[in-house]
Amino acid sequence: MTNDCRAAVFANADGELCDFFDAERFLVFSRDGGEWRNVREERFERVRPAAPAVLRPRVTELLGLIDDCEILAGLSLAGIAFTVFDMAGKRIFAVESIEDAVFDGMLADIGEAGAEADDREDAIEAAKPVALGGGVYSLDLAELQTKYPEVSSKQALREFLQSSGFAELRLRCRHVPPWIEAGGYEVSDEQRSGGAVFAVIRNKRNG
Repeated sequence: MTNDCRAAVFANADGELCDFFDAERFLVFSRDGGEWRNVREERFERVRPAAPAVLRPRVTELLGLIDDCEILAGLSLAGIAFTVFDMAGKRIFAVESIEDAVFDGMLADIGEAGAEADDREDAIEAAKPVALGGGVYSLDLAELQTKYPEVSSKQALREFLQSSGFAELRLRCRHVPPWIEAGGYEVSDEQRSGGAVFAVIRNKRNG
């Protein structure tokens, strides 16, 4: 995380931390030399609860005020407003106070999330099917998902199935992902052992 990281905080007309629908300004804080300083305010007309079709464009307008801010914080943020800011890539936090320790805690959370994402990507890359020869590969998807339960079968396998030109994949998994068979691959020879499924997936285009 760079020293010039910026955070936008929802504040009411008195400059106090508040939730989204009470906010009338962003307080923008910048991290400089390990300390956080309030560098500017961005005022806006208070957003009222409304139907999604009305609320979404109002929230979208606010994004232009905080283009340079990675972090967005307030007492609360939910619904359409949360979705709009989240889709714009803002790291959103619910906080109870504005102080250096709170901002530093948000940075630490972002750093940990980034490290976990890197570890997950490394695990997926390292766990690509192993070539056994003759177009035959093997993968222990069950072991991968035990270590990284957030990794989906599509994240682990879709690119391989679509681009490798394999003939046969010997797969150990908790269950055979239905999207594989629906994708035109032949699945057979299932055997169950210790709660795991051993299946053979054949590429019909190479069969």
